[in-house]
Amino acid sequence: STADKAIEIIADAGGIDINAHAGKDIDLAGGQINLTASHNTACTIYLRANAGTSETIKVHADQGTAEGSIELTSDAGGIDINAASGKDLDLAGGTINLTSSDDAGSAIYLRANAGTSETIKIHADQGSGEGSIELTSDAGGIDLNAAAGKDIDLAGGQINLTGAHNTACTIYLRANAGT
Repeated sequence: STADKAIEIIADAGGIDINAHAGKDIDLAGGQINLTASHNTACTIYLRANAGTSETIKVHADQGTAEGSIELTSDAGGIDINAASGKDLDLAGGTINLTSSDDAGSAIYLRANAGTSETIKIHADQGSGEGSIELTSDAGGIDLNAAAGKDIDLAGGQINLTGAHNTACTIYLRANAGT
């Protein structure tokens, strides 16, 4: 038969197990693979490797060229990506566009919170233009804050401070920590 359900496996009251020897494969191939779970519970679809320290899980699109060649979507909830402490979360590609669609404070929040040796570094290896690293706020201000007793260090060829607000104290340098 050439129908979509040429072979159908149904268990009206029980489950279905597919098991193979640990050293053998389970191969599913076809036009599309549509995997849908209908149980309203945590881990409704659970993809897991649990065979040893060399195991990996890989989702791979061989020939897809669209921006969403691999897409993770949650229509009503969030998405968590977690890695073990001391291991990297590596994002690499053409450009990385991180956009929040939440109109809230801390809509994008980049945070390190693991100990006193932690740092956050934004680094452009080969950009040679004046705006190789750029911080821009189209409608609001930009705050740079450091702990009392710590420095905000600006170093480079020239430091150009330009105020574009036509008001008194357009550029205001103030020390207000003691006598």
